[in-house]
Amino acid sequence: MCHDASGTLLRQILIDARTAAIIEETSYEAGEPRMVLRFDDYRPVDGVYLPHRIALWYPRRLMSAEIAIQRYEVNPDLADALFEPVIPWAGW
Repeated sequence: MCHDASGTLLRQILIDARTAAIIEETSYEAGEPRMVLRFDDYRPVDGVYLPHRIALWYPRRLMSAEIAIQRYEVNPDLADALFEPVIPWAGW
């Protein structure tokens, strides 16, 4: 658990004692869960176990999303254009 200087809970991370894999991470705001991340389906990638399913849950907004990862690429070449600023969508 991670607390600020006043003792307020900021983050809690659950780790599997057998595999040392992160199972769940919860961030808090004003003492209430703000976001919960759940990691699952760990598989080896270049000798390191990485999650292939990540679930995000925002309790206050009643929103959730699940990410299914098909493959990881370690240190791929990235085009410079990926880092150029874009004009945000007009509705933001």
